Order: sequence, then C-alpha cells, then structure tokens
Amino acid sequence: MTLAPDLAAPIAGWRVWNVTDRGRGPELVSPVRPVAWPHRVPTTAVCAGGCRPCPAPECRCGLYATAGVGLAALSHHTGATVLGCAALWGRVVEHTDGWRGEHGYPLVLFVLPVVPGAVELRIRRLRRRRSAALGADELGPRDFGSTETLSRELARLYAVPVHPAAAMPDARFADRGRLAGRADALRAEAAAGVAGRRSGDPLAVDRLARRVQDLLDAIGR
Repeated sequence: MTLAPDLAAPIAGWRVWNVTDRGRGPELVSPVRPVAWPHRVPTTAVCAGGCRPCPAPECRCGLYATAGVGLAALSHHTGATVLGCAALWGRVVEHTDGWRGEHGYPLVLFVLPVVPGAVELRIRRLRRRRSAALGADELGPRDFGSTETLSRELARLYAVPVHPAAAMPDARFADRGRLAGRADALRAEAAAGVAGRRSGDPLAVDRLARRVQDLLDAIGR
C-alpha cells in the first residue's frame, strides 16, 4: 500500500451505502462501521483507534472505495441499498483494489433493486442489528415507496445524479469484459468532470449522463 500522489482531481471509487432517515430525509450510511454521510458537506474519516492523520497506512481506518465495481457489488446481498462512485481526497492510501481516503462525497448513485424472498428477510435482520449502533433504523427502497422515490429524494438532498437500477451487476463478472470497461469509464468521468458539473457546464453533465446510460445498458443485457 502507498500514499496516492497529489492530483488535480479527486480519486473516484466504487462503494456501497445503506440508507437511514433520522428526520432529515434519507441519508447514506457506511455499511461496515455505521457512519452517516451528511447531505451537501464532505464526510471526514475518523479513526476509532485514534490514528492521526487518518487514514494511516498501517491501520484500516478511512473511507473506502474500490477501483472495480465487482467488489462493491458483492455487498448487495449483505443489505446495501445504494451503489455509487464517491470522490476521495485529502490524505489517500492506495491499495491493490482501491483506496482509503480522508474526505469523501458521492458523485453518482444507483438505488439498487429489492432482493427477493428469504434474502430480503435476512437483510432486514442484519439492518435491525446494525441499527442499534447507528441510533436509527436502516431502511430500504420499499420503506420510501419505491426505488424511484428514494432516487429522487437522494438526488434532491445530495445534489448529485441518482438513478434507479433495474438490475445489479453480477459480482462474478462485473470486473471483466464490456461491463468492466463501462464501469471504469463512468468512474473516470465522475472524477475528471466534477469541476465542470459543479460549475453547471452542460457538456460535463452530458458526458456523465452518457456514461451512466452506457453502464445501465450493459447491466441490463
């Protein structure tokens, strides 16, 4: 592992979130250590063991994101509700499959479909156990009415593109072939075009929208 060099743009990586609502609307929550990612302000990593600065190369602290979408896709069946690309900046530790960052904010999000039957029941049990640590209930798309409703609310609150996903990337094949290429292209555009999108450049907005549609098309085939 190494510290990433200084870059003009943030690093973008794939990750997943759960969702909660503590009276401020739906809020993204890290699935392993239940830390909320607030609306419209960066999330800053804090090490439970007291590392300063955080993340430290010798620790596991920091905000995680992966280079390939496949590792993130594996988390869907542990109850993750949202898949997306997040920007990481500040102090960043690079690993073989991704990064740990000091600061983070979502760049583009996909609300995942509800998993069926017994899997959903198992996920709800996991959510109930994790809710005790968070101090609020973890929720899924059905708790907000639908994936479309949750997508609209997240887009409004985080001011980033949010899309309902009709399917989830197959974790076994997501980092190979056509789907992998489109996921990598989306991740690259999400990072490279962030300044343009924030300034309202329609070309930057359109470039990301086309990359998103390319990925959704590849997932759906």
